[in-house]
Amino acid sequence: MEREPNLVISSASQHVVEDGVPFKVDIYKLEGGDGWSLEVVTEDVMSIV
Repeated sequence: MEREPNLVISSASQHVVEDGVPFKVDIYKLEGGDGWSLEVVTEDVMSIV
């Protein structure tokens, strides 16, 4: 069975509060991959990639 690749989380990922609205910005890529992905997660766990 092939193992799943690890996620590499960027140190630029952070929690942000804008106009009183908290959200999380995650920047990540697959280990060994070239491209980064940016994901915004709201406090009610809505994810926008």
